Amino acid sequence: MDLEDYGEIDENDINSLLMYCAFLRNVYCLPHRTLNEFRWFVSACLFNEDNHWNEIEEIYGSGLREKYTKRFDEIYEPCKPDSLILYARLFRDYCYEIYVTRDIDNEC
Repeated sequence: MDLEDYGEIDENDINSLLMYCAFLRNVYCLPHRTLNEFRWFVSACLFNEDNHWNEIEEIYGSGLREKYTKRFDEIYEPCKPDSLILYARLFRDYCYEIYVTRDIDNEC
């Protein structure tokens, strides 16, 4: 994956951030998969109860749950106008770590 091929991302536009996440996940042609994972990610960080974290840590190493739930807690404010943007930025960081730095092979 060549990240330079993607172009610029509007850090204040949720669509731009999530489409970049779809690119990182190599499912750009199926963006609904990214929406589903984004929904899971926000819910899992918010409630810190999801068993999927256990599966992720088994595959990618421990500490991810703590790292991202802690960062989520730092930005979480109910009813804040830019909440979704902040969550999408955190999700982008998560996608980069999982799908780029750990070189996971995802196919469309």
